[in-house]
Amino acid sequence: MARLIVELILLSLIVIGLFALARRLPALRGAPNPSLTAAAAAPPEALWRALHAGNEQNQTEVLVVLQVPGGVEIWDRRTCAVIDNQDPDYDRRLYNAIEDARSRATLLNGLRDT
Repeated sequence: MARLIVELILLSLIVIGLFALARRLPALRGAPNPSLTAAAAAPPEALWRALHAGNEQNQTEVLVVLQVPGGVEIWDRRTCAVIDNQDPDYDRRLYNAIEDARSRATLLNGLRDT
């Protein structure tokens, strides 16, 4: 009898959890990410690519940018890492950040195709 009560309680908790999740699902979807809308407005030939550049704070920013190949206008940009130029581990951190940015660019280009 005690086992039946425990199983009913567990089943009730699972059902309550599923209902709570179902109620929150529309809120989790929410409004589209503004960055995604900017990317959607970009020309179809625009591609994501990794790059790095220095900034005014003596740091290197590793970015993923959306632009038409050969073009100058950047439709969207995402920062992957910011590395202090005086960091003793600068080379390793820069290499890893660029590899991460390249992976992100490949993923984002794949998402643009769909």
